Amino acid sequence: MMVPATWSHGHSDWRYIRNLNDMFGGRPLKTYPHYTYFDYLVKLPKIQKIARFPILNYLPYQKTAAMDVLKREFGWEYYGGKHYESIYTRFYQGYILPVKFGFDKRRSHISCLINNGELTREDALREIEKPAIEPQQLREDRAFVLKKFGLTEREFEDIMALPRKTFWDYPSYERDFAASLEGRFYYFWTGFPNQARHHVKRALLLAKRVMCGAARRLLRVPGRGLYSMYRAVRSVVRRSLRGRT
Repeated sequence: MMVPATWSHGHSDWRYIRNLNDMFGGRPLKTYPHYTYFDYLVKLPKIQKIARFPILNYLPYQKTAAMDVLKREFGWEYYGGKHYESIYTRFYQGYILPVKFGFDKRRSHISCLINNGELTREDALREIEKPAIEPQQLREDRAFVLKKFGLTEREFEDIMALPRKTFWDYPSYERDFAASLEGRFYYFWTGFPNQARHHVKRALLLAKRVMCGAARRLLRVPGRGLYSMYRAVRSVVRRSLRGRT
């Protein structure tokens, strides 16, 4: 989906979510499902061998056809807009984003339909002129959201009047990853020359074998095995780093 960088960010960025909750939240996120950037870049794909596969990017997909199948096969009812299945997301996307932050996400959603040949530009312009939420629905959603958040009308309006902030104004993996300890380790490892990385791996493997053998000798020859193990490991590492392994 075509979305500007400041419009839609941080949905799964655990550092961003955690820091926002520390700043503005009132409850711990002990059971909140999450993963770190290390999980995303190393643990899941490299260690657990879990691959992300955006299946809809590889299939012929049309929004209207998919909606027809849902209606016919499952009795699904259209709820009026993308992400409008939730009262909060409907109010947030249809009112808070355009009023406070100055952008209407329908523009990116409709642009995708134009590119997919499902909507003409003329029809898209007519659609975007309509209100994101009908006035009566907006009043109901506003009352519901304020009640859920325990806000008065004055408190909500004070929040809406605060200076605009974006994802990039708060700590996050995406913004701060390169300078973090995890980021430095990741970029060092992935940027390490392949040949040098190969020799280091070989050295570690051979050192492990030598150490196991030396440990066995240490048990058999008291007083001599430890020094032999040290010399053997040092020799293997030196040869490996010089590229002779």
